[in-house]
Amino acid sequence: MPHVTVTDSLDLLAPGVELLRQNGVDVLELPPGIDPLDAAAQSSRSDALIVGVLAMGDPQLALLSGGSVKLVVRAGIGYDNVDVEAARARNIQVSNVPDYCTDEVADHTLLLLLSAERRLITVHALGRESWDVATRLPPVHRLRGRTLGLVGFGRIGQQVADRANSFGYRVIATDPAVDDATFAAHSAERVSVDELFRRADTVSLHCPLSPDTNWLVDDERLATMKRGSVLVNTSRGGLVNLDAVDRAVESGILGSVALDVLDGEPAPPLDHPLLARPEVLITPHVAWYSLDARRELAIKSAEEVLRSLAGEPLRNVVS
Repeated sequence: MPHVTVTDSLDLLAPGVELLRQNGVDVLELPPGIDPLDAAAQSSRSDALIVGVLAMGDPQLALLSGGSVKLVVRAGIGYDNVDVEAARARNIQVSNVPDYCTDEVADHTLLLLLSAERRLITVHALGRESWDVATRLPPVHRLRGRTLGLVGFGRIGQQVADRANSFGYRVIATDPAVDDATFAAHSAERVSVDELFRRADTVSLHCPLSPDTNWLVDDERLATMKRGSVLVNTSRGGLVNLDAVDRAVESGILGSVALDVLDGEPAPPLDHPLLARPEVLITPHVAWYSLDARRELAIKSAEEVLRSLAGEPLRNVVS
């Protein structure tokens, strides 16, 4: 009987576990909070793993490589918690689920973007105190004609562009992996990342986290932005240096910030002074969430495992 380990996110992945068992797969479900090395040791005799946020770095993969593990499925879009190069060196394939929540993240990005642009937190607080707020309103600009810069122009970035175009934004974007025809199809102007930060009134992040993009938004980058700019991040927390953003809000470079992800996840510093600022809106990494997306993620993760067990080509290989 084929054997698969699910290392975390068990409630989230329950429909996928059920699908595997319906197809004759023996599934080992590891408890939440398990140490990554313990998880790898217990999984070494499995044919495949499905992982949520648990780290699968070189030490964990070394434990797996001596066994029968052929595949690690990252149940999600980003796979920065899996050392892809180490997996490749050990002949372990890595795949992800890049297309399960495109609409949800694009919608949530627009929710955060509009809330930040319209200074929702500030005016909400004012409204709870008084209806006489005309002299206390923060600076808010008309959206039509504003320049939105998208760092990353994959599935989600493209959908954000389509939504933003309907509000009258001028969309600029950067992504070396996307061709000119795709930019044109979504009415986005291709620019360099440096030009994007200089020109944009609002910057929204949609690129993966890697050594090259870690702390992409730092003091140096923020210093090139227009005063009063808006920053939105629904991608990966590690793209943004929270200390630098705190300084940028304090100095007025950033007028408003909206973050669905924070550096340090899965246990980010919720006591960081930035998060107490009235200019900052946070949501707890829920941009991906809907009941539909939950089920789709679980099923697509399991289907990738079933393809591997059947010797069929994988759908989303990253290594």
